[in-house]
Amino acid sequence: MIFGSKGWIGVDIGTHCIKYAQVERHKGQLKLAAAAVVERDVPIDKSGWLRTPPVSSAREFKIALQSAKFSGKVAACVTPISVCDTRTLNAEGESLAEQQESIGQQLAVIHGVAAEKLNFDIWKTSEQPQNQFHVISLADRWTRQVIEDQRNAKLKCKVLDGVPLALARAAAMSPDVDATQPLVVFDWGSSTATLCFVVNSQPIYVRSLADCGFANLENRVAQALGMDVVSARKVITRNGVPRQGNHSSDEVQQLLDEILSSQVIELEDELLKTIAYLKNKNSRLQFHQGLIFGAGARLKNVGPWLGARLRLQMHTWKMSELASEQNDSSTPIELFGPAVALSSLPWEAAA
Repeated sequence: MIFGSKGWIGVDIGTHCIKYAQVERHKGQLKLAAAAVVERDVPIDKSGWLRTPPVSSAREFKIALQSAKFSGKVAACVTPISVCDTRTLNAEGESLAEQQESIGQQLAVIHGVAAEKLNFDIWKTSEQPQNQFHVISLADRWTRQVIEDQRNAKLKCKVLDGVPLALARAAAMSPDVDATQPLVVFDWGSSTATLCFVVNSQPIYVRSLADCGFANLENRVAQALGMDVVSARKVITRNGVPRQGNHSSDEVQQLLDEILSSQVIELEDELLKTIAYLKNKNSRLQFHQGLIFGAGARLKNVGPWLGARLRLQMHTWKMSELASEQNDSSTPIELFGPAVALSSLPWEAAA
């Protein structure tokens, strides 16, 4: 076991910003040792996961490593879910190598590209037939771009993970949910909202909602109030959503409530349809709890508000055993779930 040492540098590469986190473990306590959020000059284009050209993050890496006290040279990363493909496939063969080859050949046919143009990872859950796998794919040119950016920053990319897997690991760290029970994970990112259904700390189903990103909400509020997006973001953060049962007479708050309610309708519809689909496949699955990550998790009172709409016990994500002083950080911990999970991978490997 590793004691009194820091984890890897966890890097969550997003479409609008990149989140960096490094955790430290000491005497059984896990705390955030360093963190940084660097906004992109221009968001990554969402033209389709295979069509989106790789975008360098060299500038953001340089800024992050200069602005925070990160230690070591080993990093673990995830790329935006919008540049990945997730699906379920049946594999032929008995050995893992044969099954991986079978899945690689299927992906090449499905996407109409040579197999070497894709990188992918597979995992199984207890709910699946023997030769069925969950698959997440990434264009090889994106893989090479991530490795090159880290090499230029004098870092070694030890792991390139998938967002669903990182979210599932982060969810297991939360003190607010029972990780042994089915769990709905909602990553309310700036560009894309991601629904991830987790059973036994493994993602079993993933949905990306391109029109439900938090930036869409910010743009709608900015337009309605006649202000720029930065000012709208401050208004949203300051007001949040009212506590359940409270009704504000403030016109700005009423406008926020209206816009939020209209945006969450698609999420509510997708969630209920997906839960019905999963329960049809396995009647024993019951989803009663959930976690919120990402930009949208910064909203005041968002957990109870969203939980009431979705009929779940919803909490904003925080780390288990997090040092209390870190809760007062000017950078909300809710942004760092995947990056924290990536930073913690050395202890997972040593367990």
